[in-house]
Amino acid sequence: MTYAIRGSNRTFQVLFVRGSTGIAVSVTNPTITIFHYDDIDGITGNNKIIDVYNATLIPDSDIGQYHYVWYVPSSKLINQMHYTIFKGFDPSTNLNIVLEESFSIVDGNTSSNGLIRNMTSSFIKY
Repeated sequence: MTYAIRGSNRTFQVLFVRGSTGIAVSVTNPTITIFHYDDIDGITGNNKIIDVYNATLIPDSDIGQYHYVWYVPSSKLINQMHYTIFKGFDPSTNLNIVLEESFSIVDGNTSSNGLIRNMTSSFIKY
């Protein structure tokens, strides 16, 4: 799981690939939606709260890669789960590509979170 530091910018990056081949694809109308629920854990809440709705993703220099920068309000609750939906339309297959990501809100103080900034976790299946 990734995280976003409240009171700072969080850059979301996505790579759209064609499911049948795994080849990167330039999509039309690439968008991002960010939301959370009215609880901390993202499980027990009843009300979906939209933070960003269908904002346009910015294309990067490589095919299929896009990004979006979101300022995380300082008022966000620490450890609150948020969800991201990336959407794009592949004109060569006439199919929508939808990707999801979840992340937690953290404070910028590493001592209170036990996190180290600029560190990426990788998982390898043997």
